[in-house]
Amino acid sequence: MKDTDSPEALTVIVADHRPVMAEALGLLAQALPSVARVDRARRAPDLLAALLEERYASALFCLDGFREMDGFSLCGEIQRLRVDTGVVVLLDGPSSHAIKSALGAGANAVVPMVCEPRELDRALVDAARGRQYLPHELALNILDGTEARSQALGLTQRQRDVLALAASGSSNGEIAGELFISPSTVKRDLSEAFKALGVRDRLTACQKARELGIVTAGRTEG
Repeated sequence: MKDTDSPEALTVIVADHRPVMAEALGLLAQALPSVARVDRARRAPDLLAALLEERYASALFCLDGFREMDGFSLCGEIQRLRVDTGVVVLLDGPSSHAIKSALGAGANAVVPMVCEPRELDRALVDAARGRQYLPHELALNILDGTEARSQALGLTQRQRDVLALAASGSSNGEIAGELFISPSTVKRDLSEAFKALGVRDRLTACQKARELGIVTAGRTEG
């Protein structure tokens, strides 16, 4: 994969058979601070031909963006070309199978369809340098087991217990009594859990912990 000394001046090619999506991807990529130029392709064969004709730092496309082949197959075809181009794929939904399949097929980076521009920018830069990149939430999805996800987030067992009781609707005082700790310790553990989960409030923390399989209402998943 291309190792560029100037990540703020990437040449990127975006591809999608849907005109509106191709244009949207192009505009999104062009607005990123590390991208200097964006070219577009409409068909998978056109993308492959372009990669053979010109050195692109990164290629960006959706897994479902082509009629001729799926995105996984396209990643494999790009690998077989042996070109110095990083591959970034956009994923519609946090499917651990799709993430693992894309990476296994040769993608350098997988990012959700709806993501922060800085995440996409970093994905394109890392891909151009031959590195792999997954946003934090997608990385958690491919970890097997609650313990692995909790460790990746930096959550302690007690913080998970506090989250589980908070998710069941317990107040800080009730959590303190249940776990034989002080209310101030409960408050501190919740604050640390908020930081680990990347949220700012109790409700969102409980929702995210459930989504990640770390807790269910009323108990810790282990």
